[in-house]
Amino acid sequence: MKRKEPKTTTDELTRMVAKGFADTQQYMDKRFDAIDVRFDRIEAESKMQGGRLDRIERELSEIKQKLDRIDKRTNEDDLAMFSDIDWLRKKVLHLEKEIKILKTKQSRS
Repeated sequence: MKRKEPKTTTDELTRMVAKGFADTQQYMDKRFDAIDVRFDRIEAESKMQGGRLDRIERELSEIKQKLDRIDKRTNEDDLAMFSDIDWLRKKVLHLEKEIKILKTKQSRS
């Protein structure tokens, strides 16, 4: 005996296909909602990290400025010290000449 296949009408087929699309749409909506939540969390974390990076950059800039000031001050101190040393060297040379002159005058008398 030949088995009778149930006949599916066009309306039933249309309803089945529509239900399949609706189920797929629902599934995709849930997945995209979950992805949106994850992206929101990643975006929030990224902003937080960006804020931390901004703070670190500001601190590094401040440190660099302080080091530049220290370097400038050190250079100025070095120049002042070299200037003082040069002045003292000249003073010693002058005093040595004066002593020599005084010795010469003393030995003549």
